[in-house]
Amino acid sequence: MPTVPVTVLFFGPAREAVGGDRDALVQVPAPAGGVPTNLAHLRDALGARWPKLAVLLPRCMLVIGEDYSRSMGDASLGEGQGPISVIPPVSGG
Repeated sequence: MPTVPVTVLFFGPAREAVGGDRDALVQVPAPAGGVPTNLAHLRDALGARWPKLAVLLPRCMLVIGEDYSRSMGDASLGEGQGPISVIPPVSGG
């Protein structure tokens, strides 16, 4: 099965959920039928690899480079793009 390699950066509680690693190379399975690999597929791959992160992911924002995208399905992933950041919710004042 073809995959798309994606570099993922983890911050705060997301970093703790993956065992303290700051970054990882994740192989995201490419969907069948020529459908572009997107953030929803990445989210699924991250949750499958790190079950503790799966609990946190629904509240996290995935950021491609510096492009904050709230929609999981519309941002396509491909080789050579900037890293994806997993940013958990932040509180404070």
